[in-house]
Formats: sequence, C-alpha cells, structure tokens
Amino acid sequence: MSITATVITRNHQETLEACLESLRDAVDEIVVVDTGSEDETVLIAKSQSVKVLHHSWGDDFAAARNMALDQARCTWILNLQPDECLSAESRQTLPQRLLQVSDTQPVLLNAKVFEPERQPIYAGRLFPNHPDIRYKGRAHEWPAWQGKWMDGIECPELVLHKLRSRPEMESTRLRLDSQLLRRVLAECEDAGERMVYYKHLGHDALALGQFEVALEAFKQGLIAWEFSGASAGALLQHLLLNLVKLALTLNRDRREIRGYSELLVKHFPDQAEGWLLHGQNLFWLGQNLQAEPAFARCLELSVKQERLAWQARQGLARLAVIQGRPETGIALLRVLYQQNPRPELAWHLCRAYTLIHALPSARHWYQLAANEPAPNGVHSLSADLADIPVWSPAEQKQLLELSGR
Repeated sequence: MSITATVITRNHQETLEACLESLRDAVDEIVVVDTGSEDETVLIAKSQSVKVLHHSWGDDFAAARNMALDQARCTWILNLQPDECLSAESRQTLPQRLLQVSDTQPVLLNAKVFEPERQPIYAGRLFPNHPDIRYKGRAHEWPAWQGKWMDGIECPELVLHKLRSRPEMESTRLRLDSQLLRRVLAECEDAGERMVYYKHLGHDALALGQFEVALEAFKQGLIAWEFSGASAGALLQHLLLNLVKLALTLNRDRREIRGYSELLVKHFPDQAEGWLLHGQNLFWLGQNLQAEPAFARCLELSVKQERLAWQARQGLARLAVIQGRPETGIALLRVLYQQNPRPELAWHLCRAYTLIHALPSARHWYQLAANEPAPNGVHSLSADLADIPVWSPAEQKQLLELSGR
C-alpha cells in the first residue's frame, strides 16, 4: 500500500508550503501540477522536493487533475487543494484505514474537511490509482469510475483543514468556477452529470451570497435526478437538504417545500436533519399531527447530534403549547433555555405564559428577550407579541385572538 498526493496550483504561494509540509512523511509521493502561476508557487513546490509538472491552462480543472494521475506511481491517490492541510491525526490513522479497503475496486473515500467559520463537510479525496478512475468536469472536477459518478464513503480517519485565503482570491475562484460550470451545463446532456454540476453551481452561488441563483440550481439538480434514473444516493440527499434549507430560509411556498421534504424523508429515513426540516415545515403549515412524529423521529436519530436534538425538542415544546398543553411546553422550553439562552426561546416562553395569563412570568421573559419593560396587561402584551417575527401562522393567530385585534 502506497499513496500519491496530488495538488493543482495557480498563485498559491501563501498556503502551498503548509499544504506540502502536512503531507511530508504521510505519503510516498507528491505530484504538483501548476496551471500558470505568476508568483512564487512553483519555486515553493520545487523547494519541497516534489514532482512539479506544468499544464497549459485550458479552462479545465479535470484535465490538470488527470495529468497528475497519469504521473502517479502509487496504489492510492490522495487529492488535496493547495489551501488544505492533512491533519496530524490522519497521518497516523490513515495507513491502517487503507489496509481495510481493496485498492482494486472503484471506491471513493470522503475526507472530513474543516473550513474556518463553517460546518465541516465530507468531500471525495482518496481513491485507488486505477486507469478507469479519471476526473470529469471543467470546474468542481470529480473522480469518475468509467465515466460515472461514484458515491463516496465517509472516512473520519481522513481529516483536512482548509487554510484561510484572501477574500478577493476566494471570490475570484468562485466566480471562475461558476462560469466554467455554466459552460459545462450548456454542453452536457447526461442528466446524472448535470446533477453533479448543479450541486456545485448551487454551492458556489451560496458562497457568493447569490441565494436565488443557488435555490434555482438545487431545483434544477433535482429535476436532473428525476430524468437520470439514478438511485437515491448521497448526491440526491445533498441536493434535497440544501434545497429544503434554502427554501425555508427564503420563505418560499410552504406547500412546495413540503414536496421536497417528503422526498427527503422518504428516500433517507435515517437522516435526522431531514426529519427536523420536515417537522418544522409541517408545523408552519399547521399540520401538527404530522409534525409531532417528525420531530420525535429526529430526536430518536440525533442521539449524538446535540444541535439537531435541541431544535427537535424546541419543536415539540412549541407543539405542546399550541395544542393546549402549555405547562408541558413551558417546562421543556425552560430546560432548553438553560442549555442555550437564546432570545428566541425567551419569546416563546413569554408567549406561553401570556396564553395562560401568567402575567408576571410573561413580563419577565419579555424583559429577557427584548431588553426592555413589557407592556401592561395580557391584551396589550399579546398584541405586542403578535408583531414579533418568530411565530408560525397558528401561533400568531392565537396571540391576535387573545389581544382582540
């Protein structure tokens, strides 16, 4: 068992040395393909005693990656970006993990990638050095087995840390990738491949703050899946999760969102976040009998995912209040507030106490949420609360009825 690390560069003098240093003693060979650097990138690579190749840039990242694969001599390929580092722990645990996997089969291992100020993601980075595995795609290139998408296997033993890049450099990269992806989509007729490209186009748009563009890209990715005949794998799960979360954030039509969230929990019934999003949308639609088991299922699946469990309990607490069990809801909301004292929870506690006419407690929680004294009287307080933008339509309706508005 041996590993070739491949890195594609262009003007990465700020991060490349740390990237290559992290690979020292962890891999057997490093191949750097430079696509036209105008800074000290090539000199830094050569100073690290790695194989440095030059590739004439032709708006095609896959071509550069495949040049590196053609030069690789080891049994495994580890692909890093030039602004990523292999963790110290991975240098110790990765060889043992690879001994458990066949290097003659089409397997793709997904690394856990940590980025500054973002949730970690899994990305396909490690696969056998096999002539039938080559990269596809001008941008956001991906390793394909005989030209087809490979679903990756999460490999927690493989951890990468993304270094901070200059904001203008990251923005330039994202815009270039987006342009190349649109070119690919204009040329590509394969529905399965279009799924991949729409997924990446959506993520680039999100990173650029282009939320409407991202939403449309994820929708088009879902349409491509429907035409592709592909199985319900990790790619579909990724598209649906992002589609539902973004549609909820942008407050799109809740009935349309229900169609997406139903697909999500149907095809991925063991995915806790899918059940949470499904429950939240059903709750907003006032479909409480369906929302309650969705929150309960999320709670059951999220034993080791505290954030999701906390949000599921909040959903169950709000359901209890709206279903006429305010004491149950209040007890759970107070526990959640002790764990995470967010103003939103204080508003929900204020509303629950207002509904049972416990005015002193309601005023206390109003003060904590708004950092100012509460209005006097249940009617005035409920009228004021009705204008706070945290309620579902059914929650707001209860407050308006109590206020007499």
